[in-house]
Amino acid sequence: MSSFVEIVRTDRGNKRPITVPELQRLALARDDMKVERATADTGAEAYIYWTALSASEPCMALRDGELTTFHPDERIMPWLIDLASSLNGRVRDDEYLSYGLDGSAEVHPDDEELRSEAVARGTKISKRARKQTLFLNLGILSAFGLLAFLVSQCSS
Repeated sequence: MSSFVEIVRTDRGNKRPITVPELQRLALARDDMKVERATADTGAEAYIYWTALSASEPCMALRDGELTTFHPDERIMPWLIDLASSLNGRVRDDEYLSYGLDGSAEVHPDDEELRSEAVARGTKISKRARKQTLFLNLGILSAFGLLAFLVSQCSS
């Protein structure tokens, strides 16, 4: 499971934002959630509470039309998937995998290009990191070689 998941809505690649009034209407129809408008300048528009988990700490925040949460556990994922279904959306993680009620994870057609770009960026970063590690190791080896040479010159 990813450390970051969000509930998103897209239609043929176009984002369809989730709104605070929509969440408020949904909360009225459900007895397992509560919605509060954000009061502080946190970047969030609203906070969503899953009342079965905690009525005092939010489990999600609405930002830029998407519901986000960090480090979801197994208890909350079915609720998130059900909530996403109620919003005609889907639960997606930071690797652009969307989750189904059965626990399956697959790339949604609207996310294929985003996932490809993310994989390409990850590959590029990995190559750069390997190259940096190689140069660092060569530098350390050279320093030890130079130190050994200097010690041998000083001792003779």
